[in-house]
Amino acid sequence: MPQNREAPSSSSAEILAGLLSGNRLRVRAHIVAAGVHPQTLARAVEAGSAVLYARGIYMAPNADLPEGAGFAATTLLNPGGVVCLSSAALYHRLSDENPDAIFYAVGNKTMKVVGAARDPVRLVHWSQDARSIGVDTVEIAGVPVRITSPARTVVDMLRYRTKLGDEPAMKTLKDYAASSGDLNLVLELARELGWTKSVEPAVRAAEEIQPLIPRPVR
Repeated sequence: MPQNREAPSSSSAEILAGLLSGNRLRVRAHIVAAGVHPQTLARAVEAGSAVLYARGIYMAPNADLPEGAGFAATTLLNPGGVVCLSSAALYHRLSDENPDAIFYAVGNKTMKVVGAARDPVRLVHWSQDARSIGVDTVEIAGVPVRITSPARTVVDMLRYRTKLGDEPAMKTLKDYAASSGDLNLVLELARELGWTKSVEPAVRAAEEIQPLIPRPVR
């Protein structure tokens, strides 16, 4: 006759529930460090009081995760990087095309992605300055996520348009301009990054027609 598995103690259950409250994602190491034994965590998943979002990442069973939860999971498993390019464009409503992988900028060219393939990750390698200039931090699912700002995202999409396509880059620029985005800020960031040559011609053209571009309907 199979033995009944011991349920998590009330104190551990309370700790776990608190950690996962508020539609948060938590990495296993953080949960264990807070005082929940790995076996207790495993039993909680079996009992349905915790859900495995991806390998090593957990959430509450009734969690209503916000948009961009995949960015939060990627950050938890691969800390220190920056969500960028098409992924940032989608987050900032500068694109309606969901990329087939999360674009994530890191510095170490030997770095390999850690974690499950729930959300595939496409690494790009940037310098320390490129991972700092025009980068914001937003909270998603309780996780501080570093992501390029709207203006910086326009710079990146224009710079990478030979690799990602001219159409996505120009749509990002058009949607940014249509939302009354500051095109001077785009040029300032491009200059600071040393990427003016690949960015300025398109931005100058957008400046001419910005007043004529219809505002997007949200």
